[in-house]
Amino acid sequence: MLLFATFLPAITSGGVIYLITFPIVAGVVLNAVWAKGWVVPDEPDLPPLPVTEEAPPPLTLEEQVRRIIRWTIGLAAILVFAYGPVPAKAIVLALAAIVLPWWFFRVFLDR
Repeated sequence: MLLFATFLPAITSGGVIYLITFPIVAGVVLNAVWAKGWVVPDEPDLPPLPVTEEAPPPLTLEEQVRRIIRWTIGLAAILVFAYGPVPAKAIVLALAAIVLPWWFFRVFLDR
């Protein structure tokens, strides 16, 4: 609810970038919050459904290193965009325009 509460004030204050990024952020947040396979049973006396999902395996050292590198690059891009010169901001925006849609489709729509 808080996510959607920010939508209307951003539109009225001229948040064009917000209009572009809102669907992506909303999709990521709602995907993280929404319960998979959640069902309301018809009868309250029924036993609970069996759990079919297994816990994900722990990350290997290679996956941990990749995750750290991705977070470092992402945070560096945010800092460059916030405090860098205009040409650096343009490069960050161009790379983000290529990488973010690819990442979004790969992670959330390729299931």
